[in-house]
Amino acid sequence: MYSRRSGVLLPLFSLRTKTDWGVGDLGAASLFLDTLAKAKQRMWMLLPLLPTLPEDASPYSTLSAFGLNPLYIDLHSLAGALPHSDEALPMLEEAKQSPHILYPQVFQLKEAALAKAWICFCRRASVEEKTAFSLFCQQQANWLEDLALFAALALEQKKPWWEWPAELATRQASALEKARSRLWAQRHFWMWKQWVAHSQWAKIKAKAEALDILLCGDEPFIVAHDSCDAWVNPQLFLRNGKLGAPPDDFSPEGQNWGLPYFDFEAHRATGYAWMRQRGRYASGLFHMKRVDHAVGYFRQWVKLENTSQGQFIPPEETQQTTLGRQNFEVLSQESKIIVEDLGVIPNFVHDCLREKEIPGYRVMRWARYDGRYENPHHYPEASLVTTGTHDTESLKTFWQTCQHWERQAMVSAIPELQNHPPSPEFGPALHTALLQAALNAQSRYCNFPWFDIFAKETRMNTPGTVGIHNWTCRMEQDIENLGSDENTQKALEQLAKLTQAAGR
Repeated sequence: MYSRRSGVLLPLFSLRTKTDWGVGDLGAASLFLDTLAKAKQRMWMLLPLLPTLPEDASPYSTLSAFGLNPLYIDLHSLAGALPHSDEALPMLEEAKQSPHILYPQVFQLKEAALAKAWICFCRRASVEEKTAFSLFCQQQANWLEDLALFAALALEQKKPWWEWPAELATRQASALEKARSRLWAQRHFWMWKQWVAHSQWAKIKAKAEALDILLCGDEPFIVAHDSCDAWVNPQLFLRNGKLGAPPDDFSPEGQNWGLPYFDFEAHRATGYAWMRQRGRYASGLFHMKRVDHAVGYFRQWVKLENTSQGQFIPPEETQQTTLGRQNFEVLSQESKIIVEDLGVIPNFVHDCLREKEIPGYRVMRWARYDGRYENPHHYPEASLVTTGTHDTESLKTFWQTCQHWERQAMVSAIPELQNHPPSPEFGPALHTALLQAALNAQSRYCNFPWFDIFAKETRMNTPGTVGIHNWTCRMEQDIENLGSDENTQKALEQLAKLTQAAGR
């Protein structure tokens, strides 16, 4: 594990700069690293950066388990990427000024600009640039070739891959060769976008390392039905049922995520080749990664076709324990990981993670047993403490709306809160004490949702809902102006002092 440290959780899409196109980009990421360094934060947790569809804002709904989202490319540094039409300029200004990300509009604007930049590259690129692009394509061919072809075919066919002509859906060699030839331009445009995104990200990672800031990626549990991975490896992703979560206090009927589920026996038969490939790819981009839905590697909750009830696969605890240990042996070999172990998690999952010294989560508002909160000073060292996740309401909203007994129990258990009344009022002193409690925790890693640092009520996502309020939140200020705002500067200076005092 890395040294004791703290950091923030902030999606890349939430960043705002004077030069962005209505969504955070890799140019903004470089500036944000400077902000983290000034605030003495040495860890940046992101949401998935994988390619997504224009009509789906969720970073967990991806075209592939590999690649970067071209949406995040910094256009300011690309030749030929400026909008020229009278129609584009008002759309761009609206997207830049919007408090939320206007995804369809931003996708349209950036894709058009990237197409112009691609033409410019084809016509004017230097020999060195073309050589670098060619080398990238060779080095990343094991995922890039398939993703580029899948993206080009999806655009051409305009329907899920299993509804494509049979020779394409079943990946017959002659049909694929014809498609590669027919869609040469579209494929190479996709490859070029990936080269640009990876080149820009490499500079971000190098700068983070120079500042001793860890970049922590986020790995979704599984891919979508209509994804490149499911098309290329249909034997690994079963489509005769829907993955979800079992009934609990929050969802009495359980959850249906509409996703395929893993055939872990098929993975084992290949020597876990796909899982290992995904791990190696992530380790090249990030210093560590958050593994989503850790319990799913032990047991999956699936509603099979023609059945009304969900079931665990495998059904028996001994089978689940064996399966999870096998899977995490692979997951922990290929990259450094933190696991999302929230919700109803069997003890054997925690036992396995503890034995392997894999850090899990301690969300302060949920770290309680039989109504009694755990003192953060006693959290296990191999853990990450946080005031919230991308799926929770803000720390301020939680405190103001939770039940009185919850506030009272937290005040009784957490030393930093014991001089504060358990009232709904969320003043500056209480806010500081809550941040201090997390930083003082025994957990090796401490992480704050960005908006919790400023006692904002901004929320990233509300599970089970659809709308403009999900995955569209943006910083209120351009990063370039953060230092000129007195309140923002005070909050970051306070965070720096509390962090140093906590030995992080």
